[in-house]
Amino acid sequence: MSARSFFGLLGSLVLGIGLSACTPGSSRSSSPPDTTAVETALKASDSSAQRTPAEEEPPPTDRDARSVSQRLADASVAARAKQALARHQALRRFDFSASVVRGRLTLGGDVNTREQHRAAARVTSALDGVAAVTNDVTVDGRPAAEADDPSSSDATHHTVRRGDTLSDIARRYGVSVRQLRSLNDLSASLQPGERIRVR
Repeated sequence: MSARSFFGLLGSLVLGIGLSACTPGSSRSSSPPDTTAVETALKASDSSAQRTPAEEEPPPTDRDARSVSQRLADASVAARAKQALARHQALRRFDFSASVVRGRLTLGGDVNTREQHRAAARVTSALDGVAAVTNDVTVDGRPAAEADDPSSSDATHHTVRRGDTLSDIARRYGVSVRQLRSLNDLSASLQPGERIRVR
């Protein structure tokens, strides 16, 4: 072997050792590099990639146990309930919420009078697909039972006397006949001794 060949081989060997020392992750020790952290990370990414959506979601509740077609049917009934309320002349200005589970409609919102509260239940219970209505609509921010209570602190009542008319009572208390009718769901003539709400 000539001196030139010898020095060429020696140069290549030195260059190869130098490059391996500069390569990231290389080690001069004879033991192989620690790959535990890399393998753990790869396994974690593989398992997350193979995870199904069902594994990522919480377990289904009773409400979620409905079939897709049942959920769609319930959503359709809820939408139709809101549309029916929006078409009703006395109710269209109020913002109602409607949720349906297996045909059972729960109605929420706030109205001004007991009659509007009852009308909301009547309108929605007449819809196809509604098996029952839970009317959680409040009257002036109070539960309907409390609003129906004649002893409510801010309610004012009048006991009808012989000869009283709605217009007389309305004038006396500074309200409209329409307000009296809606507050009391008046469909018949007044009777002496009858107690009606005027405010």
